[in-house]
Amino acid sequence: MKIALFTNTYPPSVNGVANVTHFYRLGLTDRGHDVHVFAPAPLGEDPFEGDPAVHRYPAFRCPGELDYMIVDLPPGTGDAQLSLAQSVPLTGAVIVTQPQSVAVDDARRGLAMFEKLNVPILGVIENMSGDLFGAGGGEQLAQERDVPFLGRIPLTANVRVGGDSGHPVVADDPDSEAGQAFHSVAQAIAARVSVLLLTSQNTIPLNVIK
Repeated sequence: MKIALFTNTYPPSVNGVANVTHFYRLGLTDRGHDVHVFAPAPLGEDPFEGDPAVHRYPAFRCPGELDYMIVDLPPGTGDAQLSLAQSVPLTGAVIVTQPQSVAVDDARRGLAMFEKLNVPILGVIENMSGDLFGAGGGEQLAQERDVPFLGRIPLTANVRVGGDSGHPVVADDPDSEAGQAFHSVAQAIAARVSVLLLTSQNTIPLNVIK
């Protein structure tokens, strides 16, 4: 499987520790997938800096054949979201929110923007769920907008430690509560993508078994 991951931050490391996206690439590569990670060029060093924000991702200009192209967008309804939706045919958008109301309000605006741009909503993920920020806000948003709730990611110590050290919990501790939550959410997204691609076709592909 060939996957392209596009981060919304530069540089690809902080204080000498590669960001989590880089280590997800390593984990997927170890499992036999062909994964490429891209980040915007730093300000002042990008020849495409005057172009729309989406063009600052180099691989948008030459990604090649891909099974999945995943773009991590910043929160809100800014130029990056608008440029992406208007420049690239999107299979769908995943809305990620923290449970508290201020984060849900921001996610609600983002969801509405993608709907206005006719981008299918794959569903809502509730991130950092638990005692600190509460729980249920993401699920309530999904019910309110009549879109699938894809699951919640708990804010546990191993998620924080793994993110800070560059060892994501889904790779280092896959049987933990958080590791299983990430896996379940990924499965739900893949299932939604398959359904959308199937229903968008004029014919239903059939495998004939002889």
